[in-house]
Amino acid sequence: MLNAKLLVLCGFALATVSEATICSSLENNVDYSGADIGNAPSASANGCCSICSTTNGCNAFAWTNYNGGTCWLKSSKGTSKATSGTVSGSLQASPQTCPLENNIDYTGTDIGSARSASANGCCSICSSTNGCEAFTWTNYNGGTCWLKSSKGTSKATNGAVSGIL
Repeated sequence: MLNAKLLVLCGFALATVSEATICSSLENNVDYSGADIGNAPSASANGCCSICSTTNGCNAFAWTNYNGGTCWLKSSKGTSKATSGTVSGSLQASPQTCPLENNIDYTGTDIGSARSASANGCCSICSSTNGCEAFTWTNYNGGTCWLKSSKGTSKATNGAVSGIL
């Protein structure tokens, strides 16, 4: 029973972490040489992605069929080297997503502005701006994000798109 609970908890942890990261396209017959931080058994290169995403300091991996399948965990991609039978990949952060409200302006609480062609772009800009918790996008000047310290008051405004982190 204890093993079943641990398995469920481990599965939940893997699912939670894997949502935050994605693996780049796998590269067949390529080894990211150097930058090794450890290794772990895995039957496939896809399994290495999950293992790497739950290992501190792991940003890339190379899989070989050594010992029935081994992930060579790496701190970086290092140097790409043609190596028959090796499959390599790297982790990438998932794009930031924010819940959006169409035709709504969050009035007040402005902390700055930035150009963006879309409201989704504002989400990324806001997430990398200190103190930004919300934004309103308008088509002003080809697309402008109005960055906010908080949601503020919602006001119906045709064409505006607002979101929070």
